[in-house]
Amino acid sequence: NAEYMGVYNDGVLDWLHITPLKGGGLTWTPPVVAFTCVVGLGLDYDVFLLTRVAELRDQGYSTEDSLMLAMAHTGRIISSAGLVMAIAFAGLMLSSMTVVNQMGFYLVVAVLIDTFLIRVILVPAIISILGDISWWPRKLPSVTLKCNSEERKSLVTNRMV
Repeated sequence: NAEYMGVYNDGVLDWLHITPLKGGGLTWTPPVVAFTCVVGLGLDYDVFLLTRVAELRDQGYSTEDSLMLAMAHTGRIISSAGLVMAIAFAGLMLSSMTVVNQMGFYLVVAVLIDTFLIRVILVPAIISILGDISWWPRKLPSVTLKCNSEERKSLVTNRMV
């Protein structure tokens, strides 16, 4: 909310001389309406990632290896989708209607945060910390497959976004 207040209440971006982004007050509806869109998009990206992690874990990889492989396989797709959505929502920021403009700002910031911070840092960190506990109450198959050091190097250098 600080960025929202800074742009629309305090006029932080007034120097750009873009009329829709000029400060002039806040409306209460954009955060309420944007919340449902943001939750839906965030869940969509995370379900896509976690489904891949679960598939790999069921194949016999450890939780750590499953997470690493899933990030390598879905990273580009999720990042591209997030950028496309952010660009599409940025179009709303060109509207002269204050409510639409402010909702576009919320959606752009939220999608970029979800795409590049939450999916890349927060979700993997939580899964890494929790390990196999993150799958509770589900029964996991025993670890039968392992990524060797060469596979890890190639994933990091060639596949990660």
